[in-house]
Amino acid sequence: IDQSREFRIDTRPQRKGTLSATATAAAAGNLRAKASTRTTVTAPALSLTKSGPAVRYVGRPAQYTIRVTNNGNAPAENTIVRDIVPAGMDILERSDKGEASSSGAEWRLGTLDPGASNRLSIRLMPRDPGTFTNKARASAVCADDVEASAKTRVAGVAAILLEVSDETDPLEV
Repeated sequence: IDQSREFRIDTRPQRKGTLSATATAAAAGNLRAKASTRTTVTAPALSLTKSGPAVRYVGRPAQYTIRVTNNGNAPAENTIVRDIVPAGMDILERSDKGEASSSGAEWRLGTLDPGASNRLSIRLMPRDPGTFTNKARASAVCADDVEASAKTRVAGVAAILLEVSDETDPLEV
């Protein structure tokens, strides 16, 4: 009797690379069958860096640079970078058609190919003195979210006002 039976096993890979699977079937009468397969698993892997000034003065703009890179071996589809602007700072400008969002700025980059990177920037104006942490977050389909931040100490400007007035003229000799 010629019979066959099909089995299906759903798996979820835990890492990228070449994975192999082997199935063995055994039956009465010392019958054995063996089959194997190799599968290449690809995945995007985002990395994110953020840099900015360590010290700024109130009323002086601060420029921050964000770089997102796909270090994986698959395209990072629907890549989005979000910059979370801290309270006490206002957005002056965003590069590359960045859009305003409820938390700061957002860039919709589309697909980022393996090995490709994108450089973005944002200029902020500090309103208050203090230490501010400007954070950025990147996400894409099938990639882990990544974060980066830059810390800036904003100092107030010390000023002295000196007034001199001459109230009585002419002076007697």
